[in-house]
Formats: sequence, structure tokens, C-alpha cells
Amino acid sequence: MKLVSFTCIQVLYNDSSSMEHHHLAAAFALMKEDSCNFLQHMPVRQKSEMRKMVIEAVMATDMKQHFSLSSLFNTKFSSTTETAVGHATVVRRSLMSSRDLSAGLDGELRSLVLQIAMKCADLGALAAARKVHVQWVQRLEEEFFRQGDQEHRLSLQKSPLMDRSKDGLSKAQPQVSSRGLPEAKFFSMVALPLFKSFVAIFPDCSPLLENTNGNLDM
Repeated sequence: MKLVSFTCIQVLYNDSSSMEHHHLAAAFALMKEDSCNFLQHMPVRQKSEMRKMVIEAVMATDMKQHFSLSSLFNTKFSSTTETAVGHATVVRRSLMSSRDLSAGLDGELRSLVLQIAMKCADLGALAAARKVHVQWVQRLEEEFFRQGDQEHRLSLQKSPLMDRSKDGLSKAQPQVSSRGLPEAKFFSMVALPLFKSFVAIFPDCSPLLENTNGNLDM
């Protein structure tokens, strides 16, 4: 997407979750075409519920909401026991299974769980196999640098991590972990706490933690 287009989107959505609003609006506009509307035979009420659910899930991927949503998720599910998963210690929560989860929660809490699941998927490249993870980091870094190049051509200040003459995404914000290894703050402050909370509810998703820790060590 061209930088000029992104600026227009920011104006259109008043600088509020601009990309998330744009993605949703574009997707639902596309579904106005019969050939793309896979929900056209769904009852009106269910379709409305589906739309609301999708909007809430996508809007949750705006990182401005990350810490408030994560805190709410942790507050709603009280801790019981702790279990080691890879390098991480996972606090087991008070739900028994996915079936109990879907049957025992009201709509608001189900929506919250879906929002957290979408956030985990949004950060899925961190938990991918090592080769895939490296490829995505390289692609994202190059995407950032290209935006910086475009900003330079338009005589704009280059955004953080988007200047080719400086360290990019892959070397950003180093710190020393408790294991004495360099790690990115995004792993330790954002991804791992999120994945720990999610795995506490869904233990079968423990590869999220194992792979992310492996990529972090690398």
C-alpha cells in the first residue's frame, strides 16, 4: 500500500485503528459481491452476530489495545496451578476444556477469548518454525525499510525502525534476559506473556510457547 494511500486512510478513520478499520471495511465491501459472499445463505440474525464477532476480533489486533486486553483476559480467568512449558512457566486457569469453554461462557467472555486467539494468530510468525520465522522477520524488515525509503522521497521524517542506515526490526531494542541471552523486548513484553495466558486456557497450544522461546534463543 502506498504511503499516500495510508495517509488518506488515517484521515478517513480519524487516526483511530486506521488499518484495522480499513481491512474490515474492505473485506465487508468485497462481500457485497455475490461471488464473494460466503455468508449469503446465513440467517440475518446469525450474520449480524458473525459480523460483530469478526469486527471485535480484528479490532483487537490494534497494538494500542494490547495491554488492556491482555490484562482483562488474565483478570477474567483466575489462576490455579503452574506448569512448565519449555522455558516458560504457565499458570493453569480454571477452565477444563474447549467444550466447557464454549458452553460455559457468556457472549462477552467468548468474544474476549476470540479476540485473544486472533491476537495470537496475528503474532503467529514469532511461533513459526525457525526457517519460516527468519523469512518473515526479513520480509517485515524490508517492508519497513521500503516505507522509510518512500518517506524520504516525500521529504518526511522516517518512522522508527524504517531507516536503512540504522538498525532495523531484527536488531531493535536489545536487552539481557534472565537467561543471560540478548532478546527483543517485543518477545519478552508482548508475545510471551500473551502466549502464556492463552496456553493456560488451551494447553494443546503449548507449541506457541515452545517455538517462540526457540526463536528467541536463536
